[in-house]
Amino acid sequence: MTANETVTAQHDEIDQDVFRRVVSHFASGVTIITTGEHGALYGTTASAVSSLSMDPPMMLVCLNRSSSTHDAIKRSGVFAINILAEGQGDLAYRFASKRIVDRFDGVDHSIADNGVPVLGGSLASIVCETEELANGGTHTVFLARVLAATSGEGEPLTYYRGKFGRLERVQEHEVYLAVRQWVLSRPVAPGQPINEAELVLQFGDADGAYVRNALIRLMTESLIGRDDEGRLTLSPITAELVDGFVDGRTAILVGVLDKHMHKATPEDLQELRQLAGRVAATRNGPERSLEQFLIAADVFHKRIVSVAGSLPLLNAYARLGMGGVWGRSLTDAEWTERMRDTELSALAEAIVAQRYDDARRAAYAHGDLVKDLARSLIAEHGGAI
Repeated sequence: MTANETVTAQHDEIDQDVFRRVVSHFASGVTIITTGEHGALYGTTASAVSSLSMDPPMMLVCLNRSSSTHDAIKRSGVFAINILAEGQGDLAYRFASKRIVDRFDGVDHSIADNGVPVLGGSLASIVCETEELANGGTHTVFLARVLAATSGEGEPLTYYRGKFGRLERVQEHEVYLAVRQWVLSRPVAPGQPINEAELVLQFGDADGAYVRNALIRLMTESLIGRDDEGRLTLSPITAELVDGFVDGRTAILVGVLDKHMHKATPEDLQELRQLAGRVAATRNGPERSLEQFLIAADVFHKRIVSVAGSLPLLNAYARLGMGGVWGRSLTDAEWTERMRDTELSALAEAIVAQRYDDARRAAYAHGDLVKDLARSLIAEHGGAI
């Protein structure tokens, strides 16, 4: 969806993926909704939460009816809204995960007088009693009276365009990713000065701080350097640089296979199978496209890494990506001859069958394929791209 794309629809005809992308531009606070019932504790991450009135104090919470927390709140009639602080992103993922059976295991919490768990370290907590219910699509809207409220010092965790974080930091990360992709697309020749002012305008960074920080980070990744006059330039991409990036991604992938893949749910495995099919379709189907192939392969790999449930690990994996380089180095006529999907298919099949030794071999084989391709392309371009 482009920046100026407009989508209209009647009733339920609007495309769900389009709608999801549109509403992702709302920046919202992140909460964990908790309740207790006969000693059992329930909790789920939610961002559709807001104050409803001040007199009397009331809150509005929307929960998916497929959630066990939703059902427990309907039965108990009480719950707590735990407003997360900016450093609690891992907690948000924990309570959003369907793979974790006991979400409260090892999590600091106390029990309120009405049996509702309140999470320690939260920016604020609001204990509520349900007064009204309303249905809205797949969700139930809980209108609740506030029984107690406490708050502390700090900044709130926010959810913006699919990412948790402090809003300013999420926006900064978005700019970093955009600038990094710009660098990898080789818009100017290596060694040529970078026009920082143009980047600030291109990426909508009001005061240029996020672009400057992105350029500094890219210097630490050896993707940007300085010329003799101190001007920032694109660093040449060499075989040694690519080897380091690919080896890093492979190490993360294999680490997740070793330490976390046994926790994968049937839903995880089904999604990986579907994503692998998408990779094959973008390479071998009638609408094959190098750009879409690279995107599909990256999504497939990131989905594997996401099984670990660690946002820092997923971000580290993303920072080692170099897919944008190949789009400028391969022609439409030659890329299918030089890029295979057999290793990715083997990786997916081995994971789904829970043959993790085979999965590791496929991951290493794919890494070797990428490095071999990079070496040949770089050699054809005189030793650097």
